[in-house]
Amino acid sequence: MFKKKYIMYCPVCGYVDGEHTKTICPFCNHELKDSDHPLKEMKGKYPWEIVPITEDIVRRLVRNDPDFKQSVYMNRVKEEEKRSRIENEEARAEHQAQVAMWKRINTERAANAPRCPTCGSTDLKKIDALDRAISVSFLGLASGKIGKSFKCNHCGYMW
Repeated sequence: MFKKKYIMYCPVCGYVDGEHTKTICPFCNHELKDSDHPLKEMKGKYPWEIVPITEDIVRRLVRNDPDFKQSVYMNRVKEEEKRSRIENEEARAEHQAQVAMWKRINTERAANAPRCPTCGSTDLKKIDALDRAISVSFLGLASGKIGKSFKCNHCGYMW
Protein backbone atom coordinates (compact mmCIF):
# COMPACT_ATOMS: atom_id res chain seq x y z
CA MET A 1 0.00 0.00 0.00
CA PHE A 2 0.93 3.64 0.21
CA LYS A 3 3.52 4.84 2.67
CA LYS A 4 1.98 7.08 5.32
CA LYS A 5 3.32 10.62 5.07
CA TYR A 6 4.46 12.54 8.11
CA ILE A 7 5.27 16.18 8.78
CA MET A 8 8.98 16.66 8.13
CA TYR A 9 11.43 18.67 10.24
CA CYS A 10 15.06 19.70 10.23
CA PRO A 11 16.95 18.32 13.26
CA VAL A 12 19.59 21.10 13.04
CA CYS A 13 17.59 24.36 12.78
CA GLY A 14 14.03 23.26 13.64
CA TYR A 15 12.42 24.07 10.26
CA VAL A 16 9.05 22.28 9.92
CA ASP A 17 7.71 21.38 6.45
CA GLY A 18 3.97 20.82 6.75
CA GLU A 19 3.51 20.37 3.00
CA HIS A 20 5.94 17.46 2.56
CA THR A 21 7.38 19.15 -0.55
CA LYS A 22 11.02 19.36 0.51
CA THR A 23 13.62 16.80 1.51
CA ILE A 24 16.38 19.35 2.21
CA CYS A 25 16.04 22.24 4.69
CA PRO A 26 15.87 25.59 2.84
CA PHE A 27 17.70 27.31 5.72
CA CYS A 28 20.64 25.04 6.59
CA ASN A 29 20.64 22.48 3.71
CA HIS A 30 20.39 19.55 6.12
CA GLU A 31 18.27 16.49 5.29
CA LEU A 32 14.75 16.60 6.75
CA LYS A 33 13.40 13.81 8.98
CA ASP A 34 9.88 12.48 9.44
CA SER A 35 8.13 13.43 12.68
CA ASP A 36 5.53 11.35 14.45
CA HIS A 37 2.72 13.73 13.35
CA PRO A 38 0.78 12.56 10.26
CA LEU A 39 0.76 15.04 7.39
CA LYS A 40 -3.04 15.20 7.43
CA GLU A 41 -2.83 17.13 10.74
CA MET A 42 -1.57 20.15 8.75
CA LYS A 43 -3.88 19.95 5.74
CA GLY A 44 -6.72 22.46 5.64
CA LYS A 45 -5.85 24.04 8.97
CA TYR A 46 -5.69 27.70 9.88
CA PRO A 47 -2.28 29.11 10.87
CA TRP A 48 -3.24 29.33 14.55
CA GLU A 49 -4.10 25.61 14.48
CA ILE A 50 -0.71 24.72 12.95
CA VAL A 51 1.43 26.62 15.49
CA PRO A 52 0.86 24.15 18.38
CA ILE A 53 1.84 21.23 16.13
CA THR A 54 5.02 23.00 15.02
CA GLU A 55 5.88 23.94 18.62
CA ASP A 56 5.36 20.33 19.73
CA ILE A 57 7.72 19.05 17.01
CA VAL A 58 10.39 21.60 17.96
CA ARG A 59 10.00 20.96 21.70
CA ARG A 60 9.94 17.15 21.60
CA LEU A 61 11.94 16.16 18.54
CA VAL A 62 14.23 18.98 17.47
CA ARG A 63 15.58 20.15 20.84
CA ASN A 64 16.32 16.55 21.89
CA ASP A 65 18.11 15.67 18.65
CA PRO A 66 21.93 15.40 18.94
CA ASP A 67 22.32 17.40 15.67
CA PHE A 68 20.38 20.40 17.05
CA LYS A 69 22.32 23.70 17.10
CA GLN A 70 20.82 26.61 19.05
CA SER A 71 22.69 29.26 17.02
CA VAL A 72 21.42 27.86 13.69
CA TYR A 73 17.92 27.66 15.19
CA MET A 74 18.04 31.34 16.23
CA ASN A 75 19.33 32.36 12.78
CA ARG A 76 16.43 30.50 11.14
CA VAL A 77 13.89 32.16 13.46
CA LYS A 78 15.34 35.60 12.64
CA GLU A 79 15.31 34.83 8.90
CA GLU A 80 11.67 33.66 9.06
CA GLU A 81 10.70 36.84 10.95
CA LYS A 82 12.51 38.93 8.34
CA ARG A 83 10.74 37.11 5.48
CA SER A 84 7.39 37.50 7.23
CA ARG A 85 8.00 41.21 7.79
CA ILE A 86 8.93 41.67 4.12
CA GLU A 87 5.81 39.77 3.00
CA ASN A 88 3.66 41.92 5.32
CA GLU A 89 5.23 45.11 3.97
CA GLU A 90 4.67 43.95 0.38
CA ALA A 91 1.05 43.05 1.15
CA ARG A 92 0.53 46.42 2.87
CA ALA A 93 2.05 48.27 -0.10
CA GLU A 94 -0.14 46.32 -2.52
CA HIS A 95 -3.22 47.09 -0.41
CA GLN A 96 -2.36 50.79 -0.29
CA ALA A 97 -1.88 50.82 -4.08
CA GLN A 98 -5.32 49.22 -4.54
CA VAL A 99 -6.92 51.74 -2.15
CA ALA A 100 -5.28 54.62 -4.05
CA MET A 101 -6.50 53.18 -7.37
CA TRP A 102 -10.10 52.89 -6.10
CA LYS A 103 -9.99 56.42 -4.68
CA ARG A 104 -8.81 57.71 -8.08
CA ILE A 105 -11.55 55.73 -9.89
CA ASN A 106 -14.23 57.03 -7.50
CA THR A 107 -12.96 60.59 -7.91
CA GLU A 108 -13.11 60.24 -11.70
CA ARG A 109 -16.63 58.82 -11.49
CA ALA A 110 -17.74 61.68 -9.24
CA ALA A 111 -16.15 64.22 -11.58
CA ASN A 112 -18.00 62.71 -14.58
CA ALA A 113 -21.37 62.44 -12.82
CA PRO A 114 -24.09 64.86 -14.00
CA ARG A 115 -24.78 67.78 -11.66
CA CYS A 116 -27.68 70.12 -11.14
CA PRO A 117 -26.91 73.46 -12.85
CA THR A 118 -28.67 75.35 -10.03
CA CYS A 119 -27.35 73.79 -6.80
CA GLY A 120 -24.56 71.43 -8.04
CA SER A 121 -26.09 68.33 -6.44
CA THR A 122 -25.52 64.88 -7.95
CA ASP A 123 -28.76 63.56 -6.43
CA LEU A 124 -30.67 63.51 -9.73
CA LYS A 125 -33.54 61.56 -11.24
CA LYS A 126 -33.84 60.93 -14.94
CA ILE A 127 -37.29 61.89 -16.24
CA ASP A 128 -38.43 58.86 -18.18
CA ALA A 129 -40.76 58.79 -21.17
CA LEU A 130 -43.71 57.50 -19.11
CA ASP A 131 -43.54 60.46 -16.69
CA ARG A 132 -43.35 62.85 -19.62
CA ALA A 133 -46.26 61.15 -21.42
CA ILE A 134 -48.48 61.24 -18.32
CA SER A 135 -47.68 64.92 -17.72
CA VAL A 136 -48.40 65.86 -21.34
CA SER A 137 -51.67 63.87 -21.35
CA PHE A 138 -52.95 65.79 -18.29
CA LEU A 139 -51.52 69.26 -18.93
CA GLY A 140 -50.98 69.20 -22.66
CA LEU A 141 -48.42 71.64 -24.03
CA ALA A 142 -48.37 73.46 -20.66
CA SER A 143 -46.53 70.52 -19.15
CA GLY A 144 -43.21 71.51 -17.60
CA LYS A 145 -41.61 68.19 -18.49
CA ILE A 146 -41.55 68.68 -22.26
CA GLY A 147 -37.93 68.85 -23.39
CA LYS A 148 -36.57 68.07 -19.91
CA SER A 149 -34.32 65.09 -19.12
CA PHE A 150 -33.38 65.38 -15.43
CA LYS A 151 -34.91 66.54 -12.17
CA CYS A 152 -32.79 67.48 -9.13
CA ASN A 153 -34.01 65.76 -5.97
CA HIS A 154 -32.33 68.45 -3.87
CA CYS A 155 -33.80 71.69 -5.26
CA GLY A 156 -36.45 70.38 -7.72
CA TYR A 157 -35.01 72.10 -10.78
CA MET A 158 -35.69 70.35 -14.12
CA TRP A 159 -33.57 70.61 -17.25
